[in-house]
Amino acid sequence: MSDQQVVFNENGKNPLVVALTTYKGAQRLDIRYHYRQGSDLLPTQRGISLPVGGLAEEALRAARRVNGEVVELDQQAREPLLVQHSVYRGQVRLDIRRHYWQNGDLHPGKRGVSLSMDDGLADAVLGAAEQLLGLTAALPARFSDHDAPDMETLEAWLMDGIAEATDGCTVEPDGVCPHGCRSWLLELGMV
Repeated sequence: MSDQQVVFNENGKNPLVVALTTYKGAQRLDIRYHYRQGSDLLPTQRGISLPVGGLAEEALRAARRVNGEVVELDQQAREPLLVQHSVYRGQVRLDIRRHYWQNGDLHPGKRGVSLSMDDGLADAVLGAAEQLLGLTAALPARFSDHDAPDMETLEAWLMDGIAEATDGCTVEPDGVCPHGCRSWLLELGMV
C-alpha cells in the first residue's frame, strides 16, 4: 500500500511508480513497474524496494554522482546493491540493482531497475524519489524569492506539457524563459 507516489508513463503498457511505502512497520522507497488490471495499477516483480533512513538516500546520492564507474552499496549484505551506468541496445541506462555472488563473481539479480538516461526518465525518477524523501537540494540564492512548487503541481505540469520557470514565466517542461530561468521541472531534475 502506497503512502505517497508518482507515476510515470501512466497510460502506457508498463507504468513506473516511485512510491514511499510501509512494509512491516518500516518505510521504504519503492521504484517498480506496474501493470493494469481494469482501472487498478498492480505491482510487478520488476523493481526495487530500499529502506528509508540510509540505503535509499545513499542509492539516490550514488545515482546522481555515478559517472561510468560502479558504486557498490550495502557491501556486507548477501546481495550487494550496485549503482552504475550501462549501455543496452545503444541506449545509456542507469542501473540500480541487487547483485548476487556466484563462484566469487558478482552477477546482476532480478531485484532492480534500469532507467533510460537518453530520454530523461532516470533524472525524472531520481527527482521524484528525492522529492518524496525530502532530499531536494537547497536552491541557489537567486530562487529565494520564489517557493518551489509542491509535488502535485509538478506532476500536473508534467501531464499538461506546460510549466513555470523559477522566475514565474510560463515555459515548456524542459524550457528556459527569455530571462534565462529554467523550468522548475528542470531545476528539480524531473525532466
